[in-house]
Amino acid sequence: MIDMIEFEWSDDDDDDDDDEEEEIPPQPPPSSVGTVLPDGTVEHRNAQGQLHRLDGPAVEGADGTREWWVNDLRHRLDGPAFEGADGFRSWYQNGLRHHLDGPAVEGARGSKEWYVNGFRHRLDGPAVEWADGTKGWYVNGLRHRLDGPAIEWADGDKEWWVNGIRRPDRTGE
Repeated sequence: MIDMIEFEWSDDDDDDDDDEEEEIPPQPPPSSVGTVLPDGTVEHRNAQGQLHRLDGPAVEGADGTREWWVNDLRHRLDGPAFEGADGFRSWYQNGLRHHLDGPAVEGARGSKEWYVNGFRHRLDGPAVEWADGTKGWYVNGLRHRLDGPAIEWADGDKEWWVNGIRRPDRTGE
């Protein structure tokens, strides 16, 4: 048998303190709800079922992978939107690879790729630096270089390209 204990509550303030309880304003509903999947991955989705979270990664993989999503688009302004457990990192804004302050892709083995608004793009050097030493120059998604080869393969071969058109004459003009 369980004994019931009765309490009497009083609105009277017996303390001489002038402490007043602060009224807590109503909180907005959360922008997403987290769900733990069978493999231990946590996904946050909005009311429409889209991957979405404003205050952290929307996907936290059981292996340590972290992904930032807003309304089902990879998106993060203050760091990479994808961080792989192996060290791979990729920056996205509004679903497009994009990073103005450095490479938008950093491969786990050292490769780097520069993107602006979803296109490989870099004006002050190669837009792609693969781990094997191969380099590629791109402007607005097109292979392009005027002052040398647009592709320098790790084996020493070179390709000249201007505005996405291969130049077999090797002049680049």
